[in-house]
Amino acid sequence: KIQTILKKKRKLFAFYDQIFRKNSFLKLVNEPKMCKSNFWLQTILLDAKFSNLSEKIKNNLNDHKIHVRPGWELMVNLKHFSKCPKMNILTAKKVYKRIINIPSSSFLINNLK
Repeated sequence: KIQTILKKKRKLFAFYDQIFRKNSFLKLVNEPKMCKSNFWLQTILLDAKFSNLSEKIKNNLNDHKIHVRPGWELMVNLKHFSKCPKMNILTAKKVYKRIINIPSSSFLINNLK
């Protein structure tokens, strides 16, 4: 069954890629060259100049029943890691503000044309 799910996830990614390809406002996070993603999670990354709109976009999409969410919280911000060694993660903090995880369930491809 896993092969069927992975095939649907790749097809969903292709659908999103077609929609977002010419968009200068955001990009769909793709698999790196020489890698094969399972596309378990579909993620868009807002252009840096639009990072201040992330919350507004997420709220608007969720209000319209398109369930999106931010990226996972950075580990350095989690309470149980508060006493662990840390380093400068300014880039990660900037990127985190720009991430929006979009619907990724394999069954969604059944509803697309």
